[in-house]
Amino acid sequence: MRGFVSYSHHDRKVCEELRKPLRALCRVFPIDEFWIDTANSTGRCFRQGYQQAIDQAQIFVLIISSNSMWSDEIMTREIPAIQTKQNRDGDLILPVVLDDCLWPAVTGTLLASPRDENLALKPLTKWKPIQQGINQTGQQFQKAISDHFNIQPQQLFHWKSP
Repeated sequence: MRGFVSYSHHDRKVCEELRKPLRALCRVFPIDEFWIDTANSTGRCFRQGYQQAIDQAQIFVLIISSNSMWSDEIMTREIPAIQTKQNRDGDLILPVVLDDCLWPAVTGTLLASPRDENLALKPLTKWKPIQQGINQTGQQFQKAISDHFNIQPQQLFHWKSP
């Protein structure tokens, strides 16, 4: 399996923090990688790279923020391509709400993360410290992947009791 992360480059710092639980998910599920565009080099044909990564993914993480909603690239190219693939293949979409924005316009009926102990959505910027929201997001992603693909996370180590 492969994943794809959609985010605004203005939110790069939070995206880097979210890579930690995504890497952990790659360790406990049969996920090869989460494709994240971190290379914006001059002359690179990024649209082709994005489309190829979307075509190969089965899990999509959407980091939704006022910045991503402002981005024409995300709102008119990435999200429609992801939606088309999800409609065709039944892929898993995992929305993460970063800040107070019009996130329901993007998520629609999809359940977004992170949710607090009352299962209410709480944007990442509202968690103090933010790492608690990132950890909560990782746990909610683990459950969503397990449920969607009907697989259990593998136990990494097997300890013998003394």
